[in-house]
Amino acid sequence: MNRNTFGVKIHLVAVFSMVCAACGPTARSMPQKPSNGAFVPGQILIHFQAGTEEQKAVRDCASTVPLDLSSLNPVAERLGSRVATPLVVEQLQSGDWVLFAVDAEKASAGVAGRMTDLGYVEDARLGEGSRESIDAPLVRAVEVRIRRNAAPTKTLRAGSRNPDDKSFRDWIAELEAHTRFPLVGSVKAELLHLRLDLQRLTPELLKKVQSLPEVEAAQLNQQYGPK
Repeated sequence: MNRNTFGVKIHLVAVFSMVCAACGPTARSMPQKPSNGAFVPGQILIHFQAGTEEQKAVRDCASTVPLDLSSLNPVAERLGSRVATPLVVEQLQSGDWVLFAVDAEKASAGVAGRMTDLGYVEDARLGEGSRESIDAPLVRAVEVRIRRNAAPTKTLRAGSRNPDDKSFRDWIAELEAHTRFPLVGSVKAELLHLRLDLQRLTPELLKKVQSLPEVEAAQLNQQYGPK
């Protein structure tokens, strides 16, 4: 090997080392994002701070054979209580990233429970479910029966004729404040149908998660094509 060749190899090694240092640890690398900015409604990717109980739980989970995601249930419960949104663990990904999803069943049940607190509500129960995309959580409608001759019945009739009626939209906004979740409202067979609006909920959830001290990084779960 001549001196020039040896010098070139040293230079390449130095450049490679600088690039690696700039990239930082693999565990902190953000998952690749598509250019269209689309995301899976109801899902959040989270990487926890080093040295936290959450990160230790993730490392312990990763070492289980076969993989036992149920060991992360306490992490999901604590995290959900801090952001006022029930969560479940969907996947453990490379680099200690964890994919969490909104527990839509529990959240919808909570909406139904809060609706029964209203004096004009005769009954509120969970109905059929649907998904905003293939990977999104199944969201069941909350079917609400309003008491006969109660004040909102006029608004309910207006919403059945026109979902964009201002009084109906204002009513749904009031119900969002009461139930603490963004909602989509419609009227079917004289029942008010309320569904979690995951498209609006997910970015709001991301902001709450990013503010937590135990979270190093978090992002929406980006999708690469139409679902």
